[in-house]
This record gives sequence, structure tokens and C-alpha cells, in this order.
Amino acid sequence: MAPTARPHATSRSVAIALLLLGFLLLAAGIVYLTTPAYGLPWYLPHQVGSIYPSVRRGSAAVILPVLCFLGSWLAARR
Repeated sequence: MAPTARPHATSRSVAIALLLLGFLLLAAGIVYLTTPAYGLPWYLPHQVGSIYPSVRRGSAAVILPVLCFLGSWLAARR
């Protein structure tokens, strides 16, 4: 008989991964909403020459963590 993964261990690791991803996206969203485009770090995409914060990307990066936290909560309930 082949060993199988325990259901709790799998759902727990998914919940932790979604939680970490949610915190990373939340941090990116806060940076997008509070920093002008010319001041963003090189690894965050932005429009070159813009002096305004990226509201569209910042809003998406604040909404996506909510979905990650919801998915993490649902995975942890199992």
C-alpha cells in the first residue's frame, strides 16, 4: 500500500502558503498606494515618468490579499 499525504497536512500547507502570499500582496499594495511611480523599487512594475501613485495596481494588490486570506481560512477549516 502506497503512503498518502494526510489531508490535514496538505490543507494546512495550502493555508500557510495563501496566508504568506496575502501578506506579500498587502505589502505591495501599500507600497503602490503610498509611493509615486518614480520612487517604486525596480522589481515592482510601473509607468516610467509618472509622478502619481499606481492606483489601479495598488487597488488590485489590496483586493487580492482579501481573497488569499479567505482561501487560507477556508483551507484551514478542513
